[in-house]
Amino acid sequence: MTRNLAVWLLLLLLTVIVAGPVASETVRLEDDHGTYMVPVRINGQMTIPFVIDTGAADTAIPADVFLALLRTQTVKDSDFIGTGSYVMADGSEHSSNRFVLRELQVGDHIVRNVIAHVVPVKGDPLLGQTFLSKLPSWTIDNVKHLLVLQDAPIGGGLTGSGREIGIKQGVAFFGRCRYQLVAGFFPCSEMVAYTVLKNGRSLLSFWNDEALFTLSGGKDRQPNLENYYLSIDTLSMKPKDKPEATDHGMEGECQFRSNRDATRFFDIKCDVYNRAKGSLYNFYLEKIRKFNRKEF
Repeated sequence: MTRNLAVWLLLLLLTVIVAGPVASETVRLEDDHGTYMVPVRINGQMTIPFVIDTGAADTAIPADVFLALLRTQTVKDSDFIGTGSYVMADGSEHSSNRFVLRELQVGDHIVRNVIAHVVPVKGDPLLGQTFLSKLPSWTIDNVKHLLVLQDAPIGGGLTGSGREIGIKQGVAFFGRCRYQLVAGFFPCSEMVAYTVLKNGRSLLSFWNDEALFTLSGGKDRQPNLENYYLSIDTLSMKPKDKPEATDHGMEGECQFRSNRDATRFFDIKCDVYNRAKGSLYNFYLEKIRKFNRKEF
């Protein structure tokens, strides 16, 4: 494959990322005597249910819950940022301690540095706009009682808009590529693109003359220095001259195998499936001879 063709394919890949459908995640709401609440993990240590309150400016923590956060050192004295005032539903105004929650996690989405304040010992913890405004996009499915989180569409610096495309890191791997969709393996391009986006998701793309295949996920694990695993939840297929098809029901993972200091990669193996549809897909890049972080 010539260098010009490789660059063109990378431009095509990034265009598909820009124009393709956004990935979404659903989080089931918990029924607490008729009030539906979303579980939120605070600073990676404690998970408690919150009520989503679009009318609240700040995120609010009842005093008894706040004391539990202090006792477990989930929140520390260094997180205090002073005293502020807030208005109750009855119109009365009260002063309150304000502090920073370093990390709030809902599902796989993490929001950092959320300003919150302490309210009297009554009611439930509330997620206000200091948290909600930092989410890319969200809706509530009142029928299925789900919080639906969607990754924001990525602005297309390569599509002429001049906005940042949202890429944090890009790596091109070169080796022997093959894939299997139904039965039997087929060859694919010797170059495979691995892209880390600024929204925390990662994409791994394989292609040939007929189609572009993009596996994406938001979780990873590293049991040892020689193995890196990327959990996959979405598979997109863009056939030549046909609309893109995306399956958000995928499971499985891609394994990157390297030497101990990651100066040499040996292979990348992706085994993913859709349990409901009974479909299985395999994408392999073997005998990797080089990788280049400057291809993008």
